[in-house]
Amino acid sequence: MVRRKSKSRKKFKTDVSFLVALGFVALVMIQLYWKMILVAVLVIGISYFLWRASKRCRNLVINASIDDLDRMTGIEFEQFLGRFFNAQGYKVTITPPSGDFGADLVLKKDRKSIAVQAKRYTGKVGVDALQQVLGGRDYYGCGKSKVITNSYFTKQAVQFAQRTNIELWDRARLGAEIYEMSRITQPGRTYLYMQWLQRARNKLR
Repeated sequence: MVRRKSKSRKKFKTDVSFLVALGFVALVMIQLYWKMILVAVLVIGISYFLWRASKRCRNLVINASIDDLDRMTGIEFEQFLGRFFNAQGYKVTITPPSGDFGADLVLKKDRKSIAVQAKRYTGKVGVDALQQVLGGRDYYGCGKSKVITNSYFTKQAVQFAQRTNIELWDRARLGAEIYEMSRITQPGRTYLYMQWLQRARNKLR
């Protein structure tokens, strides 16, 4: 028992000595490099703050943009998408409101064409919209097709799109694409994008 206690005391003293030595080394390092440590802490703190601020700003722009789109009519939504893709360098043709053969917009860029079905919905978009854009893709001779909505798609629609190679833009994807365009156009100045969006809506009236 005496030997065990003696070993325990020695181990405790060793541990204490190690901690004291470690603390001494840390203190010396802080005294020598306190400026570098302070700068590193500040850089990490500022980076984290900017990341959080950027995330909040991104969510704000996406939510505000989608809210504006929710208040549009179906025709306004189509025209807005036309202006959106035109700003990205596409030649946009908006088909007639009736007799569009399944495509609301036809996009052309770099000798490639895309048939787009625009759905401003309050509920989920089903397979019918995807079947329509397939017809539009064939009628207008497009190589690709998209269905874009301010809402979401049913599970069946998603499965159908995977089998027929249709690109889907739901509410989240559309909001992200709008934000990305505003970020590239005016980095760090998203309020200018909100003014652009309002002007675009006013032109539609």
